[in-house]
Amino acid sequence: MKQILSKKTKRFLLDLIFPNRCPVCMRAIRWDKLICDDCIKDIPFIKEDALCGRCGRKHAPDDKCEGEHSYDFVFGAMWYKDKGKKAMYNFKRRYAFNLAELSAPYIYKQLEKYSLLDKVDCITYVPMYPKKEYKRGYNQAEEYAKVLSEALKIPVADGMLAHRKSASQQHELTGSERRDAAKNTYMLGNKKKDPSYKVCILADDVFTTGSTLDVCAGLLKSIGFETVICVSICITPKKLADDEYEEDHESEYYDE
Repeated sequence: MKQILSKKTKRFLLDLIFPNRCPVCMRAIRWDKLICDDCIKDIPFIKEDALCGRCGRKHAPDDKCEGEHSYDFVFGAMWYKDKGKKAMYNFKRRYAFNLAELSAPYIYKQLEKYSLLDKVDCITYVPMYPKKEYKRGYNQAEEYAKVLSEALKIPVADGMLAHRKSASQQHELTGSERRDAAKNTYMLGNKKKDPSYKVCILADDVFTTGSTLDVCAGLLKSIGFETVICVSICITPKKLADDEYEEDHESEYYDE
């Protein structure tokens, strides 16, 4: 109870300096809310059993997942479209961290459904290129990992992965180009894995083709993780993920 009260007090005091805002419309909201009453109605949450927990895609229960992956599970909270997409832009660019907290209960339920809650040893995240992270001020995947760490009572394992400089933005590439680029972009970090850790959550903001998470999960398994559970706030609908080019249209959400 003391921890809960402490968190509420901290949130209340922070609101006096930095007013709490809805992650979608960015209007000021009560200090103890995560989203405004209007926007919550339009968030495209992913319905239970809508997607396969093994691959993050929709298919018949008896059908096998498409392709082979390094990760073992994929969970997400909302579709990357409409107000889910707008909220993600604000999460990436405007410190709208409420979105991470809003998604945490949905991830909790999915982990619970697959009996994984008591098996996870740590949580890590997809890294960002240091110069880009410095310019932005934060890595949204890391911030998401921190929120899940607190919600699930699981430690964050920093420095497990690292990001090489890439000449291309992922959203500018086709599906096949994403896979090739990811192999050359990510590598193991300089932090050693705790020998006792066997099951890891890998956090990212958006699951599109799965290329980035696939490569990163493979790296984590190469250092001894037996199971890698990928979690993202948003999942791109498969039709969009398979398109040769999906434009982010981030500018349309700027300064609305």
